[in-house]
Amino acid sequence: MGGTGIGTWIALISCPAIALLILVLLFRSDSGGRKKKRPAKVTKPAASAEPGWGSKPVAPKNPIAISSRPDYVQLQVTAQQIASAAGAAVLTARAAAKQAAHAGGELARLTVVRDAAAQAHEQVKASIVQVKAAQKAMPEPTVDEAQKEVGRAALAAYRRGDISVDELHAVWKRVDGWDEVREEREKELSRLRVEETKLRKALEAAEEALAPARRNAQHMDAIARARGQEAAAADQAARAAYAAAETARQAELRKSR
Repeated sequence: MGGTGIGTWIALISCPAIALLILVLLFRSDSGGRKKKRPAKVTKPAASAEPGWGSKPVAPKNPIAISSRPDYVQLQVTAQQIASAAGAAVLTARAAAKQAAHAGGELARLTVVRDAAAQAHEQVKASIVQVKAAQKAMPEPTVDEAQKEVGRAALAAYRRGDISVDELHAVWKRVDGWDEVREEREKELSRLRVEETKLRKALEAAEEALAPARRNAQHMDAIARARGQEAAAADQAARAAYAAAETARQAELRKSR
């Protein structure tokens, strides 16, 4: 059976017409069974990232046709307006931050002035207390009733003209037990009284300086807080304006493609 089939196949091939027909059929069968593989469609890779704000936008495919559309023109105008607003917001934020920094520096300076005035005020008060304590610590001389009577008699004699003022003082010194110790005591007491007077004047001046220093520091503290809040608000507004400008720019780029 196998030998008969092979012989028949050889006999058919030996006929030129039949052989040609077989070749044609085989070619068609091969071409019909195998489809040509078309090359894959090459697509352009997507842009990795949009250019940053302020970079040159991608040119549209047909700029003349696209730029003449009313919606694209309005989009450009809106984007420019938003960009201008963002720039103004940034300048406002910078100015507010500068004012806040200046207010903070002025507050620090006034705080130092206030603290110095308060310290001087407390020092003067402490000095007055020390002077008063020193005055109270000095013992008063004791004079009995007989000595007082001698002193009064000497004063009456002085008034009558019987003795001079120097003689009256000499009597009083003896009556009061006046000596070098008491004289030094009186001198020290007089010095302390003069010092107390000066200190009280200094205390009044310190109080006058302390009151406005406190008011100025409180006022500048309020200003510094307000400037800080304004700077923070301006910074947020600038960030929002920049984000809006970037969104508008991206919309313009998408519209131009």
